[in-house]
Amino acid sequence: MAKNINDLIAEFDKLKLHPGLPKYSGNDVSEMEKKVECELPPDFKATMEVGYISKGTFHFLPVSRYGKDNKFVIFGKWNENIFMFDTTQNSPNFPIFQITPASLTPERCFDDFYDWLKSVLNSVSTMNFPD
Repeated sequence: MAKNINDLIAEFDKLKLHPGLPKYSGNDVSEMEKKVECELPPDFKATMEVGYISKGTFHFLPVSRYGKDNKFVIFGKWNENIFMFDTTQNSPNFPIFQITPASLTPERCFDDFYDWLKSVLNSVSTMNFPD
């Protein structure tokens, strides 16, 4: 099955975890890219343009370069873990790395933003609607 970010966002809508505020315009996303001096992944940009996803311990953060290693762009926090794009990869969909409180060394955890966001969806779905 092909990855489709719009289908994934629709799943958040069904859970009412995607309130649609704040939404970012294409210009806002362009400003984010200027700030970090790189093009952000298309699925991330699409998610920002439909609205903010925030539930419990998950939050998007303002994009910024990771101070200890400039190749990483921070975009989110889940519990105490920080999530970042590895911008050295030659792909529109950068792999996702995380930093945990136990280890301040970035570790690869997902192939791309879509896989990461699907993991967030699965986690919040299970927490809010257990079988």
